[in-house]
This record gives sequence, structure tokens and C-alpha cells, in this order.
Amino acid sequence: MALRLWRRSPDDLVAKLEGLREELPGSRPLAGLADRALTVVQGDILGVAFLDAGHAALVLLTCGRDQCRDQAQAVALARRAAGHLSRLPPWTATAAPADPSPDPGAEP
Repeated sequence: MALRLWRRSPDDLVAKLEGLREELPGSRPLAGLADRALTVVQGDILGVAFLDAGHAALVLLTCGRDQCRDQAQAVALARRAAGHLSRLPPWTATAAPADPSPDPGAEP
């Protein structure tokens, strides 16, 4: 199982979630988890992504079928992760790390 966490402004998180939705064919909206959520199945990998604007967090949980027998179990793990977001420190734009991606137009 893997958890990925992004902390950004609400607009950036919505854009990132939309990007994930486009990158993950077959994703479906999921109601009742955070502000927005989606599920996806790709082969033996189950995924759940959710956006919690109140905690400035986007989480992507991925789980293989050896660990998560079905999508319901992956969603249950995502709900558990969502319950711990209150333990994160408050997010501020000044606290966000710099983007480590190199500028493609920059001189080496």
C-alpha cells in the first residue's frame, strides 16, 4: 500500500485531482469521502484519491489486491487516512516547499 500526500492551495489541489482523473483511465467519482474523491482500478492495483480543502490536502492511496481484497477495503483505508488529516500542521503558502522540478527553459 502507498499513500501520497500533496499540500497546496485549494485551486492547485483541484487541478491536481483533475490531472489524476485524466491520468487514471476508468476513474469514477466517489461520494461521501472528503470534499471530492475518486476511485480507480488498474489491473491488480486499486486506488482512491480524495481532496480535503479544509486541511489543504490531496491524498492518493494505492493498494495491490494482495493487501486490499476489493475496492471497499481500499476506500475504508482512505477513510481512515482522512481521519488523521487533522494531525497535519496548518498549511500556508509560505510553508509550502519549493517545486523541485527543474525549469525546462533554464540554462544548465
